[in-house]
Amino acid sequence: MDKIKSYALLLAVPLLLFVTAKTLRNAEGPFYFNAGYDPNYVYAVSSLNLLNSAKPVHADHPGSTVQLIGAGYLLLSGETVKQITESVLSHPESYLSKFNLFLIFITGLCMFICGLIIFRLTGNISLSIFMQITPFISSTLIFEITQATAEIFLISLMMIFIALIFSVKYSISKYGSLTFRYSFMFGILSGLCMATKITFFPLLLIPLIIIPGFKRKSAFIILTVLTFFLITYPVMGSYDYFLNWIGKLIMYDGLYGDGKKVIFNLHNFSSNFIELIFKDFLFLLVFISAIVVLLFSKFKIRAEEFKNNFNRKILSAIVITTAIQILAVSKHYSQHYLVPSMMLTLLTVYLIYSICGEYEIIKSIKERKNFFIIIFSVFAVISSVMILKVYNDSVLLTEETKKVIKIADTKADSSVIVNSYGASNRNYGLVFSMNWAGKNRQLYESIINYKSGNSIYADFWENELTFYQSDDFVKNKLRNASFLLLRLKYFYFNTEAVTKFLNYLKEINPSGKYEYKEMIRINSGECIIEFIKK
Repeated sequence: MDKIKSYALLLAVPLLLFVTAKTLRNAEGPFYFNAGYDPNYVYAVSSLNLLNSAKPVHADHPGSTVQLIGAGYLLLSGETVKQITESVLSHPESYLSKFNLFLIFITGLCMFICGLIIFRLTGNISLSIFMQITPFISSTLIFEITQATAEIFLISLMMIFIALIFSVKYSISKYGSLTFRYSFMFGILSGLCMATKITFFPLLLIPLIIIPGFKRKSAFIILTVLTFFLITYPVMGSYDYFLNWIGKLIMYDGLYGDGKKVIFNLHNFSSNFIELIFKDFLFLLVFISAIVVLLFSKFKIRAEEFKNNFNRKILSAIVITTAIQILAVSKHYSQHYLVPSMMLTLLTVYLIYSICGEYEIIKSIKERKNFFIIIFSVFAVISSVMILKVYNDSVLLTEETKKVIKIADTKADSSVIVNSYGASNRNYGLVFSMNWAGKNRQLYESIINYKSGNSIYADFWENELTFYQSDDFVKNKLRNASFLLLRLKYFYFNTEAVTKFLNYLKEINPSGKYEYKEMIRINSGECIIEFIKK
């Protein structure tokens, strides 16, 4: 096959990414559906803060790369900072849709570069395309490409990370050694990944294991740290909040650093690990298969040969980092925390295939020339099934969410609506994002102008009721209303929301008697509770 045809084939998967992401984004509906404003709207506000000469308050991830890219993207409009700020806060969905397309373009470009590098190193077009389809092998990864947050950019960087591992493998096999440039490339890339999402941290072990020599390892560590600080410090300015956040994740057993002060909770770990099995069975199956192959090859291969086998070294590094990440995520379970390790799934499959073929662990691999094509076809089918599953789930959830919104809209003229976290409501998403506006909060709120009108915005953090508008405004609205709608989605922190809200109504209106009923609750947990004053 000539190079032009090969390069054309390498463009196929990035184009498929664009079509898939766009189709799924339309199926998912607006970003504010199903609490998507957290963190999409928050990232938008963080980028606005950078343009308005303020530090982003949201530094949990830390997400600095995406915040910087978002600010740079906004400047491409050629408008003034004031015009950009008004435009984004007045039309957040328009901005997020366009920015998501921009991030998809970056991801597609990195997919093409990854495929191109692997093809030029190996001359194997099937292997190159096989690596390119990595973002499609998990429903979690597929969902993330439709967002405008840290994960989609981390997916882009991980494609380059995969290509760099192939480059190391090729250099070792051809020259028997690595130059210092790999320490520089891994250091800069790892620093960028860390500045994007701290969940990449366990993967630092991979370069540390495969890069030989103390000096090269030291250069890698130094460049990783320098790159991380060069990206994050101008954005965050201080690491107090970030370090406090990380500290709470380590010391407490609840999500987002809440819960009991227990470093390891066996019960939570067990239940979270079981949930992980059901949600991403393929990821765990490949991980377990890698462990089995490593253990089996240890007895199959001579000790010295086993020690010097580079495929085994890379696979061992991936298994160790994946194990660490699974342990960490099983403590604070959220599926997207596994994105870095998930992105190594197909690389793991290829390494398993290579080791099994090289040492005839599975004889059929040696006997069948097209064995890899079979593997490729199987995972291509799995990817197609995953895409279809995410699409069908998104359509179903969107239709259910529209039913909730229709009920709220129907009751809007006769009821006071109280929107809280989880409500699929654009205005609530903007109000919620003001928690991360910092010193620009007053400026942004003057544009949003949510403090009057017929809607109230509230939250139940740690089951404590708080309002975003003035006490007088809220009390007058609630006292005079005969019908009230509370919109929310149940989470671990608002399980007593209905009781808290009812108690507040009795507190501000002692003579009033209220009845309530749940009007609708959809599979995502979003619901509407109607309160009627008798």
